[in-house]
Order: sequence, then structure tokens, then C-alpha cells
Amino acid sequence: RVDGVPHDFAFGEIPPDMGRIAPFLERAVRRVPAAEAAGVRKLFCGPESFTPDGLPIVGESPEIQGYFVAAGLNSIGILTGGGVGRLVARWVATGKPGADVTGINIDRFHPFQANPEYRAARSAETLGKVYDCHYPYVTPRTARGARRSPLHDRLPPAPARVQ
Repeated sequence: RVDGVPHDFAFGEIPPDMGRIAPFLERAVRRVPAAEAAGVRKLFCGPESFTPDGLPIVGESPEIQGYFVAAGLNSIGILTGGGVGRLVARWVATGKPGADVTGINIDRFHPFQANPEYRAARSAETLGKVYDCHYPYVTPRTARGARRSPLHDRLPPAPARVQ
């Protein structure tokens, strides 16, 4: 949810929900008993940036020449930050990323995907699938119908999906 979040909330923290996290901490201690004696110095709870398709947004902004973006790294920011940083640095310095960025390029999104309703619905679904098994050709279930063919109303309804 975006409503209610202060505009300048970047790197802000949310109080952790200990009731929700306690079962996971208990299982972690059972699995690695030494973790109980080690203690917890910092339990950080804060927002993450998810894109509608779950992939980072990287590249030169289509609207502002020379403005490069590397965002939407969500839970994999620490893991991918070095590689993404190197790619963007090369892109800024040479004008070319030096790798195939088709899947993460900032220009892959369409104007119909820029409205808050679409982003909220699809990003929430994407968040829920971060640790799921990923299968090719699985289509998202949310934000359907945001863009339709001019022939849409004349086509027969699609058969019901098997779940």
C-alpha cells in the first residue's frame, strides 16, 4: 500500500511485528542453535521496491536524457547491486550497457502500466511470488484488462481457467 506513507519515507523503518516474525526466528534457532546465543543486534523492517513484473528497472530514462535509473531491486538488491552498478556505470561512460538488458530495461513498461491501481495490484501479486517456483509462460492474475484490443467486445469470452 502506498497511501499513508510519507513522501520522504526513503530508508524509513516500520516497527517489526514480533508476533508475525517470532515463529520464523524460533525455527531458525532450532535449526542453528548457536543463533540463540549470538542474539540480534538489529531487526530491520522497512519497505521494499517491487515492480509490476518483479524485475529491476535499469537504464536511461526515456523522459530525461542522461538520467539513469537502477531501481526495483527489492529483496535482491544486496545480491545484484554490484553487477547492476557496474552495468549502469559502463552504460553512463560508454553509452552502451555491455550486456543484454532487454528484460530489465526501463523502457519495457507501457503507459497503461503507469497508473497507481495497476501498479498496486500487480506489485502486490509480484511480492507474493518472490519465493514461489517460477514457471515459464505463467501469466499474472491481477490488473487484467488494463489494455484491451479494439476488438475485445466482439470476441467470445475466454474459457474458465483451471486452477
